[in-house]
Amino acid sequence: MSQTPEHFAETPALRSGDALSPILEVIRLRGEGLSAFSPARGFTLEFGPARGVVHVVCQGRVQLAAGIDAEPIALEAGDVAVFIQSAGHQISDDWSVLPQPVEAECRLGLPPLDAGLGQVDGDPAWFTGWFSFDPVLAKHLFSILPVPLVVRANQIVPKGWLDRMVQLVALETSIIRQGTHVATSRLLDLLLIQVLRSWAIASSNQIGWLAAATDDRIGRSLAAIHADPAHAWTVNELAELAGMSRTVFAERFAQLVGHTPASYIACWRLDHATALLRTSDLTIAEVAFRSGFASAAAFSRAFRQRFAETPQRWRQQHRGA
Repeated sequence: MSQTPEHFAETPALRSGDALSPILEVIRLRGEGLSAFSPARGFTLEFGPARGVVHVVCQGRVQLAAGIDAEPIALEAGDVAVFIQSAGHQISDDWSVLPQPVEAECRLGLPPLDAGLGQVDGDPAWFTGWFSFDPVLAKHLFSILPVPLVVRANQIVPKGWLDRMVQLVALETSIIRQGTHVATSRLLDLLLIQVLRSWAIASSNQIGWLAAATDDRIGRSLAAIHADPAHAWTVNELAELAGMSRTVFAERFAQLVGHTPASYIACWRLDHATALLRTSDLTIAEVAFRSGFASAAAFSRAFRQRFAETPQRWRQQHRGA
C-alpha cells in the first residue's frame, strides 16, 4: 500500500510531533531473525556482512571489533550495539581464539534471565537480531550514525525499559511456540526504535535529523515535513509550528539538522518519492505530485541529479527490492 500525503496527514505522527515514525515507515525497517548466545569462555565469533545487526548484552562482558584494524569496544550487561550495513565484525572474550563464523538465522534459547539483565561478572550472554530496510534510503538517512552505534545501559530511556525487553525476549526464545518468529521480529522492531530514540537523546549535540528530532521545537517541524511532503512548506509555516521567529527557526534548524529547511525538504521529497516508485503502481506524474513536485519534469530533473538515472529506470531496477 502506498503512503499518500493524505495517509500521512491522518497518522498520529504529525499531531504528536513524531519525526521518526514516517521515516521508519518509508525505509521499511523490519526485524528478520534473532539468535541467543551464551558460549563457553574463550571464544571469538565472526558475524559476516549484513544489512543490519543489533547486539544486546544480557550478562557478563564482551568485546566487539568492527574491523581487522578497529580498536575493540568493551560492552557490558545492558549495553547495545547496532550496525547499519555491516561489512562484518567480531565479538570475543579472548582475541587469541580463532574466530568461528556465525550465520544470520533464528536460533533461540537465552539462558534464564528472570530478573532481567544479569550481572557484569557473570558468564557472557547476549542476543543478536538481524533486520532489513530499504538500502537506498537508509544509506542517505542513516549516514549520520556512527559504526557501530553504541548505547550504554545508563543511556537507555526510560530506565528499566531494556530489562523488560530482555525478559520478553527470553520468554519468547525459551521455547518455540506458534507465532514465535513473528513475535521476536516485532520485539526486534521495538528494540531498534527505542535504541534509536535513546541514542538521539544521548547525542543531542550531534548534527542530523535523528538528533534534531529530540528537540521539542525543531522536532515538530521535522514531523510536519516527514508527514506531508506534498505540502508547499514555507519557512514561516514551519517556524510557526515550532513556536519560533522565522530567523531564529532557520538558524536553529540549520544548526541541528545540518541543512537549511528548503534543502532538507527537497531531500525528503526525493526519499518519499523513491518509496512510492518501489511500492506503488502510481504513474511518474502521480509520484511527483504526491511527493511535492510541481511537475513530472521537475521531479525527473531532481531525481536524475541525485540518482544519475530516470525515475522509470530506477523503478525497474528497485521494484520489490
